[in-house]
Amino acid sequence: MLPLGNRPVIDYIVADCVKAGITDIYFVVSGEASQLRSFYSRNVELEEMLRGKGKSDLIESITPPTGVTLHFIEQDLNDGRYGTTVPVWLCRDYVSDDELVLVVMGDDVTYARDGKSDIERLVETGEPAILGVPVPEGDISRYGVIAHDEQLYFSHIAEKPAPGEEPSRMISVSKYVLPGSFMKYADESMRAGANEHGEFFITDPINALVDAGTNLKVVEAVGTYLDTGTVESWVKANAWLLEHA
Repeated sequence: MLPLGNRPVIDYIVADCVKAGITDIYFVVSGEASQLRSFYSRNVELEEMLRGKGKSDLIESITPPTGVTLHFIEQDLNDGRYGTTVPVWLCRDYVSDDELVLVVMGDDVTYARDGKSDIERLVETGEPAILGVPVPEGDISRYGVIAHDEQLYFSHIAEKPAPGEEPSRMISVSKYVLPGSFMKYADESMRAGANEHGEFFITDPINALVDAGTNLKVVEAVGTYLDTGTVESWVKANAWLLEHA
């Protein structure tokens, strides 16, 4: 819910999902957290106030997306398990083995000024896929780095590799199209326990899925990557957006 420009970060992601034709969006929230629910609820009084002030053009920006059903799954605050696998695993009962699902995290976006989203491009592949952001220079050791073959099919993710040991210059930004059968590997990962970092990285069940024979297409992002996962990156993302949007 951190602001990126004049909107929460999550709203850019939701808008991109809508562009991609997604009609059911599942949010995993901490306990009974209400901010997200409140943001995506209609505020009729505010709409009427805007109409009364001659600002009807702003109403669309404060109304929930149409044609989309929003679901909220609560993560137990007493459950101390932490990591990117956990919220995906909590959705396991809502996913069938024979369907493809879009999996995205809520703390970064790729911003394209032409209006077409990278999430849309990812979904349009019609096959299991992962979005990769090219980073030509700089330290990428705090990211998961994608290893892939010449046809841009995924090999594995090196999680937070030491500088100089990266398998490529393309990072994973936790945006995937995955088969429903992925949940089996997520469940196995959760049962196995946390890794040496005390976390459940989604890269572990993804690597297991691919090792079992699933091909994962790497889709190279064309939008500008805006990371809001740290205070520093969030400030930089806002500065970039104010200059270029």
